[in-house]
Amino acid sequence: MLAVAVLTVVPQGIANAATGNISFSQCANGSAPITSSSTCSWTQGNLNHTNSTYPEGSATTQVIQMTGMPAGQYTVTFEYSTLIKNLHSYDFLTNYNASNTFLMSPTSVCGMAATSIQAACSSGTVSQPLLIQQDPSIAGTETGVTDYSSAYFNMIGGTLVQDTVPVASSVNPCSSTCESVTVTFTVGAGSIPSGMSGNTPLYAAYLTFGAHVASDAQWGPNSGAGSISGSPYHVILQSFLDSTGHSAGGTGGQDNQMQSSAVTGPVPMTLTTTANYSSGTTATDTATIKVPTGSTAPTGSVAFTLTGTSGAATSFSPATQTTQMSDATLVSVAQNVGGYDVYTVTSPNFTGLTLPGGYAFSATYQPGTGGNYVSTQESGGNESFTVAPNAPTLTTTASHASSTAT
Repeated sequence: MLAVAVLTVVPQGIANAATGNISFSQCANGSAPITSSSTCSWTQGNLNHTNSTYPEGSATTQVIQMTGMPAGQYTVTFEYSTLIKNLHSYDFLTNYNASNTFLMSPTSVCGMAATSIQAACSSGTVSQPLLIQQDPSIAGTETGVTDYSSAYFNMIGGTLVQDTVPVASSVNPCSSTCESVTVTFTVGAGSIPSGMSGNTPLYAAYLTFGAHVASDAQWGPNSGAGSISGSPYHVILQSFLDSTGHSAGGTGGQDNQMQSSAVTGPVPMTLTTTANYSSGTTATDTATIKVPTGSTAPTGSVAFTLTGTSGAATSFSPATQTTQMSDATLVSVAQNVGGYDVYTVTSPNFTGLTLPGGYAFSATYQPGTGGNYVSTQESGGNESFTVAPNAPTLTTTASHASSTAT
């Protein structure tokens, strides 16, 4: 059961725009790790392990280039694959740079433009972003997803007007599980010039967005995109039409595909904790995190919980404090030690340990939005410690006993 993305562009209120052309590309972002110095190689071919790295929870960058358009209003419809044999492939649309953060602005996609208009694209007018509407078929059914609630279509050279709620579509080669979205925009004076047709100016526009790679962290174990084989990820350009319903330029069934070899499952993580206590009424806990060398540094938070385990301490109420992982709190301890990168995160102070007895820390990691990690509980460590009862201080003072004989 294959779900796919389809695109339709219709200019309204103009004559047949047969001079138009359309091309559909996606970002091959290279090998891991993806850094600020990474770049896109714009391709209409498959993304695969030799040219791209898109782990579960990331998003591919999609760009639709439309040129040779007379001034007017157009609509674009595209479909994207969602379910294949009950496994999730692309589950929703998101920002063009949700994962490829090295794309600093929408004009970063101008590298895929024809040489003759690259400069005009790079200096072109950027439309006010258009909020991507949430897919009602998945909203509330997956866990840990917040990035689609603040995701936008972006456009250079045109003005975005409106978009539709994703709906089920069955356009070939989709099945009943693909989703279709329509975006409306205009081009005209102030848009990117792309030639003339007689005395009629022609314009170009670039629509860009992201397609989110479904993750086990959101859909459950072995349910994400990394569990699918073959080339199951599709975003398909279906048609480019003028206001009369005629083709404004050949689409050629353009299909941006991605092979499963470019997708990796959640990054494995090991979490252990060590209690920091010697005496007194205050303790902290340090979590040590190990991930495979080359993995992106984890983001999110670690929740530390302290519980009394024996003696009078069992009446101690469990307390949880959370440390957000940031440059200030996540400490890189070592790189490439036995194939792992090691980080530490320390809890806030736990105070008020006045009851004697045994105590134990536990810790749980919660991934940041869009990260390729899953919630992880500690797998052991030196998390137990004992608070000794207060010993009374005993001092003696010698005194001279005297007696009077009579």
